Amino acid sequence: MARKLRRYLHETGGLQLIGALIMVGASSVVFGGEHALSRTEFCVSCHSQTYPYEELKKSSHYGALGADPGCKDCHVPQGLESFHGVEENTRGRLT
Repeated sequence: MARKLRRYLHETGGLQLIGALIMVGASSVVFGGEHALSRTEFCVSCHSQTYPYEELKKSSHYGALGADPGCKDCHVPQGLESFHGVEENTRGRLT
């Protein structure tokens, strides 16, 4: 049975489809993780970060006329490679 399935997938290009699905899934996990860890809600989940966030909300940069900046706008470099470098450097500090 397994041999027939393997032969069918090989003949119909199913292996390429499976590989593409795995790549899409892996990319979703990586970029979804970057998005989740770059959110202001994640940054202020640590008790020591709530005070700067409250200060930011009272500043002129935040509100109806401001741009509503988040923590990542100043503290997380743009791009996936830079993001993972910051993540590696801060991992020990979060525990």
